[in-house]
Amino acid sequence: MKINTKSDMKEKKQIEKIISEIAIHNEGDVIDFTYNRQGKRCYIKVVVGGLKPDYNIDLQRITDITKEVKRHPDFESIVPEDYRLEVTSPGADYPMKSSKDFTRNKGYKIRLRHDNLEVKTPITGELTEVDEKGIHLLIDDEDIFFEYSKIDFGKVIF
Repeated sequence: MKINTKSDMKEKKQIEKIISEIAIHNEGDVIDFTYNRQGKRCYIKVVVGGLKPDYNIDLQRITDITKEVKRHPDFESIVPEDYRLEVTSPGADYPMKSSKDFTRNKGYKIRLRHDNLEVKTPITGELTEVDEKGIHLLIDDEDIFFEYSKIDFGKVIF
C-alpha cells in the first residue's frame, strides 16, 4: 500500500513504535515491518529476531509479543476492528542483509549474491565468521571475505 496521507503515515509510525517497544520488552528486535491499510481493513506483518548474542528468537517470545500487541490500549484505539496481525521470525528463506541476519545463520551453508567483481555471483559456501565489517565464507577450503557494502543478500541452502 502506498501511504498517501499524513494521518496514514502517523498511524503507521505509532503502530510500529508500539510493536518495537513490546518486542524490546520481550528481548526481541523488529527486523521488518509492513503496514497495509485499505479503508477499514488492515494487514500488519512484523518480522522479529532476538537480541544478542545469536539474534535468534523462540516461538514463546513471538507468541508473547503478539498477545501484548493485541492487548495494548493504544494499538486497539489506532487499528480498525478488521485487522490481521502476523508476527513471525525470519525463516530459513529470509534474505540475509545485515550482520544480525548473518550472525543468526553462522555455521550454515549459504548462497551469496554480491558485487565483488573478483568472485563469481552467486557463490555458495559455509558461513564461518561474521564481524562488524563483513562475513567469511569457506569455499573449497579457501576463506573468502565479503564486505557488507558489497553484499546484495544471502540465503541459507538446505
